[in-house]
Amino acid sequence: MSHNPEKQPRRLSAQEKRRKDLRDLLRTANGPQVLEALRKWEVGKWALRFVAVTVLAFCAVFCALFMWFAVLAFNDMSSLD
Repeated sequence: MSHNPEKQPRRLSAQEKRRKDLRDLLRTANGPQVLEALRKWEVGKWALRFVAVTVLAFCAVFCALFMWFAVLAFNDMSSLD
């Protein structure tokens, strides 16, 4: 039994399938609207990442300052003995 790879269609990866679906969607009548929505989502996604990283950085700095003050307070209390 011989298999001819040219006769069987190659399975698409997930990324290739998304691209094919997007191309098919853009061929429809509302393609420009879909493209604009995707562009807006791309900008929104980067804005969301920026906000998330900023909030995480703020939390990290706040936690570090809190720990620093806690250590200073603990050292002050232990020196009172």
